[in-house]
Amino acid sequence: MANKIPAVPFRPLSQQNLQDPTLALLNENLRMLTEQVNYLSGAYGKVTLPAGSGLDAGGNQIKNVATPTEGNDAVTLAHANGTFASIAALNSSSSYLGVQATSRPEAFVDGYYTTGNTVPTPQSPIDGYQYQRSEVSYLLLHYSTLSPVGGFVPGLLTFPTLAPNAGSGSILSTPYELRIGLSFEANPGVIVVNNYYSISGSVAEGTIFVVALGFRGQSVG
Repeated sequence: MANKIPAVPFRPLSQQNLQDPTLALLNENLRMLTEQVNYLSGAYGKVTLPAGSGLDAGGNQIKNVATPTEGNDAVTLAHANGTFASIAALNSSSSYLGVQATSRPEAFVDGYYTTGNTVPTPQSPIDGYQYQRSEVSYLLLHYSTLSPVGGFVPGLLTFPTLAPNAGSGSILSTPYELRIGLSFEANPGVIVVNNYYSISGSVAEGTIFVVALGFRGQSVG
């Protein structure tokens, strides 16, 4: 059990105190000083500093600190170097990052596209791995029956300005067709999105948002 260091009051001696045959006050002062030394030396157990106080080493080193075992323990230089150096090495290890990337699919936000645009294959920001078309699966989100205006740049992350409908009559089905060319098809990565009109039939138009999922070493698309 920890012992709190007691305060030692100043109790001056008078000539009358010294004439006391028992030297009671002198002995009491000596007792308090002895206890104080025992507290500070640890003879009474672990020392607990009083609330509001502290320990100032005055720029000197504190030696022979034990290895920390609890949350509030002091950390030695050897323990810090061993712990944090190993964590830094692990986080900077390309093999570790590779395990992270290959143990689960990587998601890539590709942005907005329209019919006829080609979605590129993604590159991992973790280690620069370039995915093959067959390793990528795409999530196609139909955002509008309208296509972007001329000059549209595929892959924008902000919603584009839209052109008027290109078909005649009422839209009977939207999207009538929505797909992306697979790796083994004639136009891999090319977006196809159509509306079906009551008069003009199938018309290539629409705006979609694309999210890609990369699966290293797996044929998914």
